[in-house]
Amino acid sequence: MQKPIFGYLIAFFSFFISIHLSAQTFEADLSRAYRLLSIAQERDRQATIFHDELKTRRIRIEEDLIDAKENPQSLSKKEKEALEKMLKNVKTQEKFAGIKRKQTAEFLTEVVAIVKAPDKKRAKFLTDYEKKNGKILSEVTDNQSVAELPLPEPNKMPTAIPSTELSALPIPIQNTTPSVSEGKKQNEKTKKQPKTEKPTKIESSNTLRIPVKYDPSKDVSLNPPAPDCLVEFDGVDNFTGRRKREMATQLLFAHTEEFMRPTMGNKDYITCDMTVARVQGGFYFMNLHFKILTKEAQRTFGFLDKGSPISFKLIDGNTINLINTKTDIGVVDPVSNTTSYKANFQISASDVKALIKTELDIVRVAWSAGYEDYEIYDMSVVSNSLRCLEKEMK
Repeated sequence: MQKPIFGYLIAFFSFFISIHLSAQTFEADLSRAYRLLSIAQERDRQATIFHDELKTRRIRIEEDLIDAKENPQSLSKKEKEALEKMLKNVKTQEKFAGIKRKQTAEFLTEVVAIVKAPDKKRAKFLTDYEKKNGKILSEVTDNQSVAELPLPEPNKMPTAIPSTELSALPIPIQNTTPSVSEGKKQNEKTKKQPKTEKPTKIESSNTLRIPVKYDPSKDVSLNPPAPDCLVEFDGVDNFTGRRKREMATQLLFAHTEEFMRPTMGNKDYITCDMTVARVQGGFYFMNLHFKILTKEAQRTFGFLDKGSPISFKLIDGNTINLINTKTDIGVVDPVSNTTSYKANFQISASDVKALIKTELDIVRVAWSAGYEDYEIYDMSVVSNSLRCLEKEMK
């Protein structure tokens, strides 16, 4: 009679332990999901603030330019040119911030769905996420473990938690208008000043004005420090026997059609890497490496033909055309499910000067199946590389 009782007891305790462990796993997964939700909320909040701040800054500059047009004497020619250049830079930053804002919003939507998802689906998502990005706990700046955190109450979102992975974003412009108490102190200071002196005028940051002694050459937003010149090769060219200097590979552009984004995740459908080189004697070359995330690219894009152009549209409206020096039908990699193309171009001295002087806006690639336009987000990537080659080869 004892054996069946002990058997039932063992089965009961085993069942109880399994339920307890399952409950602990469920609580841990749910806690991690809410932790990730907090991180996603904070990312989305900061991306929104950053984008809105850039938008506000752009509007202010545009208003100042309109005022300068209506009152030509309000700004000098040099100050007006500085404003126009600043406007172009802010527009570029705003466009990039808009893309980042959309990505954070999409990620937040995905995490919200995971929090509400069934246990198994939530656990799988969290496991996959941690394989790619590391433990969710490691993204939190405090030293509190997940086990010590109380589970959120149903239908309530936890307070946003700071994350070490959050991008460093500029602090929004704060209103410098003094408070009532500060205003009284300011008035007291003003009364103590000699009558011949005028009280200091405190202007609101709601208007953007350039001081009279503004020097554009000292403005780091207009004249940023020169980038590091990363050299890939510096030696004798095997074919010409002359000195050759080649810069490190850099991303020229990345592109994904909007309808493809839900299925692409954090990857881009097509990327283009660039290197530029200079051979002694004043010869400049550009090499492009295209990578497309499909093995069917030859059907869609075709090939890159010898003599086909690639066109760079500059921000000043001018266009520079470079001619491909060889044909490439594409190389398919069945393992990574990608197709790669390479194109080579020689750059004339006049085109080198234009590319150094003016930043890029759009690049047009002439595939055998037709041309496509791609936006360039780092508009100075080519000018910086060519400037490094000029400086180092002198």
